[in-house]
Amino acid sequence: MDLTADGQVDVVGLTLCDASGDMGKGNWAVHVGGNDGFTEEPLTFTLPTYPIGTFQSFGTFGACFAGGGVDWTPADINGDGLSDMVAVRMCDDSGDIGQTHWLVHLNTGAGYDVTPVEWGLPTGYDANTFADFSRTFCDSEGQVLWSLFDVDGDGQLDLVGTDGCSDDAVTGRTEWTVHRGTSSGFEDVPTSYLVPTGYGPDDFDATFNTDCLRGTSPVWTLSDLDGDGDPDIAATSLCDGSGGVGLDHWNVHLNNGGGFDDTAISWPLPSTYAAGTFTAGLYNTICEYGVSEALYSVVDADGDGLPDVVATDMCAAGSDVGRLRWEVWRNLGNGFDVAHIDWWLPQDQPPGTFTALGSVACLTGAALEWTYADVSGDGAADIVGTARCDDGGGVGSAHWLVYDAACNVPEPTLGTTGTTAPTTPPTTPPVP
Repeated sequence: MDLTADGQVDVVGLTLCDASGDMGKGNWAVHVGGNDGFTEEPLTFTLPTYPIGTFQSFGTFGACFAGGGVDWTPADINGDGLSDMVAVRMCDDSGDIGQTHWLVHLNTGAGYDVTPVEWGLPTGYDANTFADFSRTFCDSEGQVLWSLFDVDGDGQLDLVGTDGCSDDAVTGRTEWTVHRGTSSGFEDVPTSYLVPTGYGPDDFDATFNTDCLRGTSPVWTLSDLDGDGDPDIAATSLCDGSGGVGLDHWNVHLNNGGGFDDTAISWPLPSTYAAGTFTAGLYNTICEYGVSEALYSVVDADGDGLPDVVATDMCAAGSDVGRLRWEVWRNLGNGFDVAHIDWWLPQDQPPGTFTALGSVACLTGAALEWTYADVSGDGAADIVGTARCDDGGGVGSAHWLVYDAACNVPEPTLGTTGTTAPTTPPTTPPVP
């Protein structure tokens, strides 16, 4: 988590497990990230005054279950690049928090302001509408299910209603109800944010759909595929096998700032994998279609601001994908490149260590536990080894192993043939 907004990931100490000291009570210990590691001496990151236990886990709606006095989440609510602490309700349901306003403790770069700002909420909704963001289903007539994200790409978080919880509600059918974020709260008068037509009546009553359990409902997700700063709707399968969606292209409804384009653009997919590989959306984590299927994730591998396809396993014995290299398909802003880049992997780890992004590798018998994150601050995700499974070498106690993405990026030929793989692996692996 980058708490200090300097572009570098920080290590945040939330609490000492023996309950000693002030960590998680009055402050967090933040070891600020740099180009070659984290500061030895932590920054004392001050916390607002709430009951003990409130800040001993990091920012989940539902903090009341941990015994805290306030239900809160981290969010850059004022758009300054710093993650703030947003209290959405008091656990004893006292006061008007979650009714008329939220309490926002702004991030100063060295802690959260002790004195909160009252962040205005829209009027005209049922009590507790904005007090529980953990709700993912309707349990009463006339509710609205809300999400908090920047739907229009202006840098301010918006309140986005995706389900009106009644048969005659337009919210979730033809539009989303959006209360745009301002510098002091959310606009009281909502904006109708149009969702695509041509699908089923309730297909956009959430912020994603990952399965075909509702018959012909499309599998779809939100992602800023064209890199303009606002999320687009990508339909990755039509669930009836029609139209080639998920086979050779996705249907992408671009975000136009007031809704999603009704007419989809055809977003070309890599063509070298088994049919069905890309019907799951932005990731595939299970081999189920046989040889030549790929396990993949859609992430920004090269740091250009556009999410790429990163294939990490070919689901076939003998393949070197996930062992010697990944196959990275660059995002060109209107589809994925017609050929891949061979993205060389560290060769100082056992085969199979890197067959899935962010693998908790110790659970699969590999030698390194690792994650995928930009710790070097260049925008491209790095491989970060956080523990050796034999607890050796000081990994996770004295240091992490960071394989910088910059060491692994060949020069691509955009839009044509990609990069031809060398016939032999690199003689020297990237240096951690």
